[in-house]
Amino acid sequence: MQPTVDIETPHRILALGIALDDLGQAEALAYCAKRAPTLPFGYVSTPNATMQVQVDRGVRDTMRALDGAELVLNDSRVLQTLLRVMFGRRIPLATGSDLSAALFQQVIGPEDPICVIGGDQALADSLRARFGLRRLVQVIPSYGFIHDPAEIARCIAFVQAHPSRFVFIACGAPQSEILAANIVAAGRSVGLGLCIGASLEFITGQKQRAPMIWQRLGMEWLFRVLQEPKRLGRRLFTLQLPLLLVVLRYRLLGRPGTPGPSGRSISRTGMTLDQMR
Repeated sequence: MQPTVDIETPHRILALGIALDDLGQAEALAYCAKRAPTLPFGYVSTPNATMQVQVDRGVRDTMRALDGAELVLNDSRVLQTLLRVMFGRRIPLATGSDLSAALFQQVIGPEDPICVIGGDQALADSLRARFGLRRLVQVIPSYGFIHDPAEIARCIAFVQAHPSRFVFIACGAPQSEILAANIVAAGRSVGLGLCIGASLEFITGQKQRAPMIWQRLGMEWLFRVLQEPKRLGRRLFTLQLPLLLVVLRYRLLGRPGTPGPSGRSISRTGMTLDQMR
């Protein structure tokens, strides 16, 4: 039997087809901080609107990746607002960017083994210098690695060879979650993986995060689009705006879900065991 974390197992809230853990920022940080680094590898997902739409469309790789996550947190103020306004439902917020920053500032010590998957050499060097990290290692997958079994195997072997307290997977969504699920399936790895998008680039200053007023208004996505219109503009209109259609459909059908019981046997996305295989 897999050891358990010495904190209360969070309840799950079904929101638009994904079971989210009922944890806010402080609770998510406490969970990560208390998780023993010798436990078998597990991972935290902070699904974005793209993943929400993919789950609604039945994209199996994304659904499997979410179903295998130890924690799934609500990273989206937009989703939080939509659920409150359209359904009267309140869900907590725990953003990957804030969680990552808090871990480096409050939890990770200079001698903690840390693994980074993704980014570039400058990112790793900046993290070492900023936080005095002496045991940070990094592997940089090639572009499009998620479609290359050899590259996935290389990343898995690297994590197995470098046991770490935290593994920051900065490969974008849902690639990070798919890789993390493969690490779990391969076994022999320990620590907690965090699928955190561009969070490390915000911490190191390689990218500018939206000012707090933009964040509080739920407009961080717009700030990022304005910064990178070519890369993020298409994603907004072709992948993220369909989330509004998902919300409207759920609104016509009724409530978006009901609170689920605690426990890790509950499927995140409603897939059966046969579908997950």
